[in-house]
Amino acid sequence: MRNKALKQLTIRAEACRPAKGGGFILSGSTVALELLLAPRCFLVHGWQSWSLTAWLETSRRMPAMQPALMRPMQTDPVHVDDERLNGSWYGAVEMDDGQVVFLGALGLDSHVALEGDSLKGWYEISGGEWFLATGDEQQIMTHYAELLMERFGKGRVRKPHHVWCSWYSLYTEIYEQQLFKILADLDDLPFDVFQIDDGWQKKVGDWEPNDKFPSGMQAMADQIRATGRIPGLWLAPLLVVPSSSLYRQHRDWL
Repeated sequence: MRNKALKQLTIRAEACRPAKGGGFILSGSTVALELLLAPRCFLVHGWQSWSLTAWLETSRRMPAMQPALMRPMQTDPVHVDDERLNGSWYGAVEMDDGQVVFLGALGLDSHVALEGDSLKGWYEISGGEWFLATGDEQQIMTHYAELLMERFGKGRVRKPHHVWCSWYSLYTEIYEQQLFKILADLDDLPFDVFQIDDGWQKKVGDWEPNDKFPSGMQAMADQIRATGRIPGLWLAPLLVVPSSSLYRQHRDWL
């Protein structure tokens, strides 16, 4: 925690103590940091992978996700119409001198918003702890991740996979020969997994290959394995659309 940044903060919390490795641990169902100077940017953190995560100038309102029909899925439904700069679990501001002031929850069901020159955090259901730090963004994020790991543990994967995923280049416009060509063009690029995402199935709910994959998914998987990679396939087993055969034939399942 840098002294210069500390002088620009008034902390409102039930309790405050130094955190191991730097920064502070705050306690309270609601906490607030009163900034004596106006921040330049706010770090919006998304609710899930379709949500916006970005640094935004504080002169802006929270951008509305489009199309409007998708907003309750793309962002936290409770805050879908909140025009304040806000995000799930953590938020941060950048001051004119480049200093970052970070507030991140160390529990679940939490939210952070910028109200004028105040950075506020709250838990939706009950109280909990928060991590407050200032300084370099990357160092703060690394420290925050370590604190979360202490509380929630970590996954079993020792080394994260490098994944090529069709969704981020092609959305649902995928077909067999196209993916075979992309797989060949990857050559020796260091992707461990080749994942086929939405667009391969007959319907959401009918998890069988559609006409764009005439050889079937086994042939696709075999081709991927032949390059030394792991085949990946997107599924959403709890989603069903009304136009699917499963919906028509097994309404009692729903």
